[in-house]
Amino acid sequence: MCIVGMVPSVVAKSKFSTRSSVTVVFHLNSPSCRETFLVAFLIAVLLTAWFLPAVAANGGQAGFTEWELPRGDWAHGPEGIIVDSQGVWFTCFFSANIGHLTSDSNTVELWSVGTPGVSSPTQLTSYGGSIYFTDSSEDKIGKLLPSMDKVSYAGTPTANSRPFGITFPEIVPLEYPTLIFTEYDRKQIGTLTMSGLVFDLLLSATRSTTTITPTFNVVDASVTDVLPTITPGGPGTTPGVAAVSPTVSGPFSEWVAPIGGSPITVIEKNGIVWFGVLNAPQIGKLTFQDGPDRFDIYYLPTTSSSSADIEMDTSGNIWYTTRLGNIIGKLDPSTLTVSEWTIPTSNSDPSGLALDSSGKVWFTENDAHKIGMLDPSADKFYEWRIPADEYAAPSGIFIDSDDNVWFTERWRIGCLNRNGEMVPELPVQSLILLLALSTVLLVSSKKFRSHHSIA
Repeated sequence: MCIVGMVPSVVAKSKFSTRSSVTVVFHLNSPSCRETFLVAFLIAVLLTAWFLPAVAANGGQAGFTEWELPRGDWAHGPEGIIVDSQGVWFTCFFSANIGHLTSDSNTVELWSVGTPGVSSPTQLTSYGGSIYFTDSSEDKIGKLLPSMDKVSYAGTPTANSRPFGITFPEIVPLEYPTLIFTEYDRKQIGTLTMSGLVFDLLLSATRSTTTITPTFNVVDASVTDVLPTITPGGPGTTPGVAAVSPTVSGPFSEWVAPIGGSPITVIEKNGIVWFGVLNAPQIGKLTFQDGPDRFDIYYLPTTSSSSADIEMDTSGNIWYTTRLGNIIGKLDPSTLTVSEWTIPTSNSDPSGLALDSSGKVWFTENDAHKIGMLDPSADKFYEWRIPADEYAAPSGIFIDSDDNVWFTERWRIGCLNRNGEMVPELPVQSLILLLALSTVLLVSSKKFRSHHSIA
């Protein structure tokens, strides 16, 4: 028989308040009751633990896991980074490699895709098991086939174009997938339709494999409240519009953008191409739909700013970093309103930018050697100093499906976890769930054996 009683008691008292509660008293008079209580207790613990990460994520601590890449004759200089179903992929700007990290086994694979000091793999994307990348030194679009240890190239039609950003459309056509890229030095947006024999010549891509033991540190954030400067849209902010026709050369098409700076990063949403503009306070848009191709150029209010990296949120707003302006900004294309938050660390050189599933804005601070996060709903910045290197110089950033924040450093691949956990350590909720399930199964098994022994 289980007897439950409730006794009023005082649990906290101070000169400001006295808080009372009810203490629940259990009289466990039988083994079955004790087992029932144990299961109920474990369920309560499980539910509490399940919500702990949400509480931790609102605090300032984060776990940093970092893998230091092997150093040979060339510093790798990891730059771009993405995460797909196969793991973490990154470019090595100086050593002319494409890298792959399997965090479960701490294995790093490096494929040689060019000549160090000559080739410069810069940004990358993935599709169909292959890795596509820009080579900004040799004016090429590259394709790595990791399973075959092969690489292929397609040179851009325009010489000295310096391709930089690269992406696939949100919805990739099955028959003829099309890559979209920027040409930094020629102020052009390019596409490459992969029909026919675009990447027909396969060259050897030598692979090396290394196991790397990561370091792990828990770092406290500095937290700062910063109100944005809001510039409402109006006649003076109407984007400049220019109708354009592309130059077509085989599978390539190139559009010259009417911008003051250079196109750098690129995204595609709903059939529209958006791109950041370095060295000019602008954000660009290229539209292929509804009539002739056209550019819309949006002007930013801070004249010293430029949109180094861009992302679109679920409401259609464009978020951007400004390297010289030290700003995280948001453009609402529907109203032309611009909101800008000044990063607390001066001269931080914000470069890479990514959005997590809750709308928080993450970015790398290249000169401040920090990872930053803006919570726009609270007008609050969080900044974490990268622990492993005094001169980490983080650049690329990517957020995976679990909201882990991956980034590239001068020597390393890093991952920030808001729950303070090591990646890919099993989350504490999963461990407690396994413990609870194991206990329930043990109790059930004990009851089953007891029942049958009586029978």
